[in-house]
Amino acid sequence: MNNNKGFTLIEMLVVAAILSIFACIAIPSYQAFVLKSRRAEGISFLFQIMELQERYFTDNLSYATDLTELGYVSSTDLESQSSYYQVNAAACDGRVISDCVLLTANAINEQQNDENLSLNSLGSKLPDGFW
Repeated sequence: MNNNKGFTLIEMLVVAAILSIFACIAIPSYQAFVLKSRRAEGISFLFQIMELQERYFTDNLSYATDLTELGYVSSTDLESQSSYYQVNAAACDGRVISDCVLLTANAINEQQNDENLSLNSLGSKLPDGFW
């Protein structure tokens, strides 16, 4: 009677194949989840700046493209807390800055595979489905 203890090579290969299939499914799902969770930081940062823009508008009857007027150190390309997004302000397309401001959060660093986010003072949010 042969009393072998241990695993055969075939058994080890089957386990390795099953684990690799799980990894092929789990890793892309995890990466998509991480992008989506980091997007919340960009959205929050846009709303924070838009709130300051609305306060500025109340006092000056115009929005600010120079973000130092809102109390920030940099005039353009503000980075979010974890440096996943860079936000800048501009007049909306076809309008003047006193009517409408467009805030754009550009995805940078580890978040660069995500879409850029936009919010304007009229309430338009782009891209659809990301908010």
